[in-house]
Amino acid sequence: MKEHGPERDSDYRLLVVDDQTAIRDLLEHRLETEGFDVETVSDGRSALDQLREEGTAFDAVVLDVSMPNMDGFETLRRIQNLDRPPLTMMVSGRKSEREQIRAFELGAVDYVTKPFKPRVLVVRLESHLDRYWGNAPGSDGDSTARKATEEETTAKTTSAAETGSEPETDAETEDSEGDDWPGSWTPGVEGDQ
Repeated sequence: MKEHGPERDSDYRLLVVDDQTAIRDLLEHRLETEGFDVETVSDGRSALDQLREEGTAFDAVVLDVSMPNMDGFETLRRIQNLDRPPLTMMVSGRKSEREQIRAFELGAVDYVTKPFKPRVLVVRLESHLDRYWGNAPGSDGDSTARKATEEETTAKTTSAAETGSEPETDAETEDSEGDDWPGSWTPGVEGDQ
């Protein structure tokens, strides 16, 4: 039996670890909008402190690879050595197959390359969490974010049927949701990955 993780209808608790404030803020906002309980830190050492704190349990960690002092790989290795390691999803601007394999070998459940659409990260993260905690789609344990998305889709379809227009696609609404990648991120620039 799992000792942490959400009870039915409760939020997942996430720790976002990234040295860039703009990315932390973007992910925190988007994940909280989707119903997650989110805390953020800027480096691996702070992440480990949060994870070791008495009475603190996180369901998942979204962990940047390139950070000063302790990179994401070392942080992941140490996370996996905790008594109850949370699921860990790596994010990076580097698309190296070798680094992706290394992340999986160290215990990551996923590796997402920047820039990514935050909604894609949310769906992938939710999928891993739902499988791990036994809240597969269609079960009574569906997460808050999945229910909200289903309600939005139903509302769009109903509205379109009433007006005789085509329902909006995600591509049409994506920019209005504030999912634009922070403008300061430039592929290949050290410290931005």
